[in-house]
Amino acid sequence: MLRHPASEAIDRAIALVLKRFDEPLTLADLAKAAGMSRFGFCRHFRRQLGMPPLRWLWSFRAVLAAELIDLVPSWTLTEVWTLAGFSSSAHFSRSFKGVYRVAPSVYRRSRLRAEPGFRPGGDELERLLDAATRRALAATQSPVETLGLGALAASDETP
Repeated sequence: MLRHPASEAIDRAIALVLKRFDEPLTLADLAKAAGMSRFGFCRHFRRQLGMPPLRWLWSFRAVLAAELIDLVPSWTLTEVWTLAGFSSSAHFSRSFKGVYRVAPSVYRRSRLRAEPGFRPGGDELERLLDAATRRALAATQSPVETLGLGALAASDETP
């Protein structure tokens, strides 16, 4: 089945988010990855996903943060918002409340069920981040979910 070129462009921008979710990303970065002007990118992104690109990015990061809390509730919220790519605790809290209607600290307290000393590192941390990223992407109903995330997330190509 043929896909619209704008859909493929949006997929390239989302692939950039998957590759660099923990780094600061701007609208210009996403539009460049898509090979579109910022205006055209915003228009096509909103049409395809129902929200502006940066709101989607913040929602994706909030869902990713919730996944990280679920996987390792012993992490501090600072560790969570940093790993999820937020630039400040205030932005993290606002975005998280926007998605879950509850403060991140309340959400975390409701999930505290892991071993108190569990602190993944190395390969285990990579595995947890990969799993959390996949679930966060699926939860934000990205069009990339139909492309085969393993190949996309493992891709070394930089758009």
